[in-house]
Amino acid sequence: MVAIPSRRKRKLGVHLRDIRDKAGIEMSDAADVLRVSPSTVSRFETGYLRPGWAVLLTLLEAYRSSDVDRRTAVALWENAEESVARIDLPPSTPKEYRLFLRAELEATGEQVLAPGAVPGLLRTAGYAEAAHRAEHRFHDQSVRAARYVATSRRRQQRLADANPLRLHVLLDEMALRREIGGPAVLREQLEHLVAIAGQDNVTIQVITCGAGGYGAMSGGCTILDFDDDEPLGYLEHPLGGTMVADRRDVQRLTDTFADAAGLALSPADSAAFIEKVATELSGNPTPGG
Repeated sequence: MVAIPSRRKRKLGVHLRDIRDKAGIEMSDAADVLRVSPSTVSRFETGYLRPGWAVLLTLLEAYRSSDVDRRTAVALWENAEESVARIDLPPSTPKEYRLFLRAELEATGEQVLAPGAVPGLLRTAGYAEAAHRAEHRFHDQSVRAARYVATSRRRQQRLADANPLRLHVLLDEMALRREIGGPAVLREQLEHLVAIAGQDNVTIQVITCGAGGYGAMSGGCTILDFDDDEPLGYLEHPLGGTMVADRRDVQRLTDTFADAAGLALSPADSAAFIEKVATELSGNPTPGG
């Protein structure tokens, strides 16, 4: 199994690193205490590995940690043990995308700016399969498309959980008009957008071509919000994407999203616009349109 740094393990690792730094202890010295390689200590601090209980206590003792730091470390260690849903992905799936999906499972809110295509959380099965075929150069051809599509469908379950993910999507008009899969598949996708926009936890806005330029036309971005932690950003690209954790960079993504939302149609007008595009696909213009 590929080791993926979870958000909870990373919080524990950052705390352990901070305690070590305050004590003026080098990573190599910590490794000597544990009789492991410095890379193992690094994996603790970057969230790839959760140290065992005995290892945690040894580190806290070696770092001469205060009672407050010790209690915080224990609480973070216990929290990092909580299991999260298993993500079934092909072995070739890029690490950063795995990390994004892991974080998405724990997020309470998600903002998506989608200039080129309907994002995964809102795709129908037909649209998702057609998009997968179009992106075949960047997928493992030994893995059936249905497996990738199934992953997209499982992600969408978060929108119907007991505590559902709050989703706000900004869709460029061109994403609504690009006939991925052909007119019938696109029409089904557009009808799905109108239906799901009726959920209380889902907001969809359309940025029409007439709105002019905005800050993320060259590529989409996603911002994940958490009740108990700083937000994270994700920039998707054909080779897998990049997680963004730097506070200033995430704020720039958040501000860019807010700017684009200010240019977009209201949710109600967006739904009407999407219905109009869907009607045009059938060759029956909207009355008065």
